[in-house]
Amino acid sequence: MASHLDLEEQEQLDQIKHFWKQYGDAITWFLIVVLAAYAAWNGYNYWQRREAAQVAVLFDELERSVDAGETSRVERVFADIKDKFPKTAYAQQGGLLAARHFHDKTKPDQAQAALRWVVDNSTDPGYQAIAKLRLAAVLMDAKDYAGSASLLPGE
Repeated sequence: MASHLDLEEQEQLDQIKHFWKQYGDAITWFLIVVLAAYAAWNGYNYWQRREAAQVAVLFDELERSVDAGETSRVERVFADIKDKFPKTAYAQQGGLLAARHFHDKTKPDQAQAALRWVVDNSTDPGYQAIAKLRLAAVLMDAKDYAGSASLLPGE
């Protein structure tokens, strides 16, 4: 059995139809934009988490290589971190770690290169300051006093 709508319900239904005809497209596009923005935000967060996990694995490999004293693996892993994830904190920490390893293995040129990379590419002023200080110490060990003095703020 079909029930007929009374006049008041028909007027409300007509008002809803009129409202949807007038604003339906705008509401639909607004919802599409909001949902697309939400999807993009979730995609970006997923990408960041995936990148962080990948660089964490490389940094762990770098730490194991330093602990094992394998200079060739340290060079290779640090090069991978620099190439694939240069703007991460792990890359900056990896540069400091690799420089320490190279310095301990009496390879001052490689230590200088790693520290210069951190100084030039660091996004964190703290890591940059540490790298400058360590680079100045390495340059002083190499008797490059002018280069060392140029890195440190003077009066």
